[in-house]
Amino acid sequence: MRFVMLASAALLVACRNAAAPRLGEEFTLRVGESASISELGLWMRFIQVTADSRCPGDVTCVWAGDGAVLLETAPLNGDSKEDTVHTTLDPHTIPLGTHELRLVELKPHPLTSRPIAPGDYVVTLIAQTVP
Repeated sequence: MRFVMLASAALLVACRNAAAPRLGEEFTLRVGESASISELGLWMRFIQVTADSRCPGDVTCVWAGDGAVLLETAPLNGDSKEDTVHTTLDPHTIPLGTHELRLVELKPHPLTSRPIAPGDYVVTLIAQTVP
């Protein structure tokens, strides 16, 4: 019985971590998931979407709107910090010295007929060398 409980706990932890992304590769995180990029010695976690005013896909808007995403980042052996990145407004990136963590996409896209539950959001990110 103890083995089953330990295996279940390990599975839950594994489900909350994304596959280890590599520098220059896009990757996705769901709310609460974390990932680390060993090439940068960087750990990150998708905390939440703090605002979502993006234009719903089933209407015509004057402005595209914006999604604001709260991310926690930390060196693998250091203190963490929280930053907000945006889909439309600045900033789109978190500076990491000679590299940056860029928000590529926020899904799902809103529809007027379907509210998005906070836990349904998925971000696509990329860590890359500063252009």
